[in-house]
Amino acid sequence: MHSERTSLFVSTREASAVPQASRGDDGPRIEDRYSREVSLTSLVRGEAVGVRSKPLVLTLAICASLAAESRPQAFFADDFVQAHNSYREQLGLPALAWSPQLAARAQQWALYLIQTGSFGPRRDGVFGENLYEISGGYSSPAAVVAAWMSEGRNYNRNTNTCSARCGHFTQVVWRDTRFIGCAVARDRSREIWVCNYDPHGNVQGERPY
Repeated sequence: MHSERTSLFVSTREASAVPQASRGDDGPRIEDRYSREVSLTSLVRGEAVGVRSKPLVLTLAICASLAAESRPQAFFADDFVQAHNSYREQLGLPALAWSPQLAARAQQWALYLIQTGSFGPRRDGVFGENLYEISGGYSSPAAVVAAWMSEGRNYNRNTNTCSARCGHFTQVVWRDTRFIGCAVARDRSREIWVCNYDPHGNVQGERPY
């Protein structure tokens, strides 16, 4: 068994950028709770590995697999770009390109979260950010993006509202976003994936596409 959770950051311009969740639904209401940023997290509980050891850092050149096989950075980047663009193409949205600068920024934050044993968004609001954590297991770029895209079932395009959390989905498919950079870090008990987006999505009053 393993546990998973995701987190996204809504920046200053995005304070209520995630479409409003309808009242009376079974999911959490997403609303403008803070003037500068909103941290939204979800947790699917499971049996996680309980012993933590000294972090073993995965760089962009390491594939998140049980064997922890080494893979060239180009393959890692291609996997994330392809995972994002396959969904965007279905909606007729422009393709995203890889940014080494955003990837380096994502790597820095992933390492920080592993080293501090914490989980949450960077709070500077410069770029869009999606987070994914798995404990007691391993993931992949395709699986991580699929987890974020699964929130699409909660989004109603006609009303631009959410019946539950959908901000990870709207960031992945935000029309005006052009660049992504992603990274992963891992210790013996958990793995954290981070993607940064430029320009950021989830802008108040706008539709994702």
